[in-house]
Amino acid sequence: MLAVDQKLLLSLLCQIIHNRPIRESEEFLKEYINKIIYMSSGHMILPLVLNGVYQTYPELAEKFKNRAVKRTIQQAEKSASFLLLYEKMLEHGLSPLVLKGIICRNLYPEPELRSSADEDLLIRPHEIYACHSFLIDHGFHLTDPDISLEKEYEISYQNSDSHLYIEVHKHLFPPYDQSYGYLNEIFDRPEEPATILVYGTAFRTLGYTDHFLYMLAHAYKHVIYSGIGIRQICDIALFIDSYREQIDWDRVTEVCKQYHLDQFVQAILLICEKYLGMQSVNISFTAKSVNEEPLLLDILSGGVYGANDENRLHSSTMTLKAISADKEGRKTNGIMKSVFPSLGYMKKSYPYLKKNPYLLPAAWVQRIYRYAFQSSSNVDAAKTLEIGRERIRMLKEYGIIQE
Repeated sequence: MLAVDQKLLLSLLCQIIHNRPIRESEEFLKEYINKIIYMSSGHMILPLVLNGVYQTYPELAEKFKNRAVKRTIQQAEKSASFLLLYEKMLEHGLSPLVLKGIICRNLYPEPELRSSADEDLLIRPHEIYACHSFLIDHGFHLTDPDISLEKEYEISYQNSDSHLYIEVHKHLFPPYDQSYGYLNEIFDRPEEPATILVYGTAFRTLGYTDHFLYMLAHAYKHVIYSGIGIRQICDIALFIDSYREQIDWDRVTEVCKQYHLDQFVQAILLICEKYLGMQSVNISFTAKSVNEEPLLLDILSGGVYGANDENRLHSSTMTLKAISADKEGRKTNGIMKSVFPSLGYMKKSYPYLKKNPYLLPAAWVQRIYRYAFQSSSNVDAAKTLEIGRERIRMLKEYGIIQE
C-alpha cells in the first residue's frame, strides 16, 4: 500500500507535468515537505517538484530553492552545449539519432526542470571512428581510456569544460547480453526516423513508434536490473499524450506480446493513467487482470535506477541470473550468482577484466574481500538476498519471469 508521502509526490507530479496549479493545502504540504524533497532528490526530479511547489507556496520551498536553481542552470548550460554540438555534427556529415534526454525534456512545460545525466546518440557501427574523432576534436575525452571502440556497443565521453556527458551507442542494447540483448530484434526493421524541433534545432530521432518501444524496452532493462525511477514513467506518460496519434498501437501490442512485456507495459500504462494524469489509452495488451501497485511501490522505493539502496543494487545479480535461467528453461534462486557475478557484470566495477578476462576469479576474491572488510555499513548480505527474492517475485507477477 502506498504511504501518504508517496501518494503526495505522485499527486504533485501529476499536477506539475501537466502545468496545473497545486491543489494541496500549505499545511498538508508543510507536514511532508522534507520527505518530498528527499524522494525527489532520489528520483532526480528535485527542480521539477520544487518549482511546482514554489509557484504556489513560495515560502514553503524557499529554503530548498538554491539547490533547484543550481541544477536547473547546470541543465540549461548542458542543453545549450548539446544543441551546438549536434548542429556541428550535422555540418561535419555525421547524422546520429538522438535518444531520450533532450527529446524527453522537450515534453515538459519547462524542459530544463527535467534533468538528464547524459545525452544518448545512436550511430551505425561503422561510424564510430568518425564520431570518436569528432568528439575528441571538440574537447571530449573517453571516460574509460582503455575501452575498445571496435568491441563495445556503448562508448561514453565527457567534456571537461561544459561537463556534457555523451553516450554513443552502436546498438540500442548490448548485443550479447543474455538478459536483454535480444531486444535489439525489435528494431531490426526500423521505421523512418522522426524529426523533433527543440529550441529551433531539428533533432533526428527514432520514429515515434520505435522511440516509444525503446522507452518501454529501456524501462524493462532497468527494472530487471535494480529498478526504474518515476521520472522515466513521467516521460512515458507525456510521450503518449504528445504523440499518441503517431504511434502504431497495433505494432506496440504485437511487440509487447511477442516479448512477454504485455503485463509489465499494462502496469506502466495504469500508473500513467491513474497517478500521472495521462489520457487513457483505449487498448489492452493482456487479457489478464494486472495490479500496478507492486511495480509502483518498487519504482518509488528504488529511486532513479534503483540507486536509493546499495543492497538493492547488489541484488541485481540475483534478478539478472533469474532472467537468464528463465530464458534457458532453468530454475535458480540467484544466490551463487550474487557471490560470483558474470564477467560482463564484473567488468563494470573492475575495468582490468576488459583486457584480462582470465583474472575473473581474482576479481571475485577482491569483491568478496571488499564487501567483507571495506564496504560501507549500508551493505548487508541478508538484506540484499531479501530484496533480490522480493524483486524476483514481482517480476514473476508481471510475467517477466515465467512460473
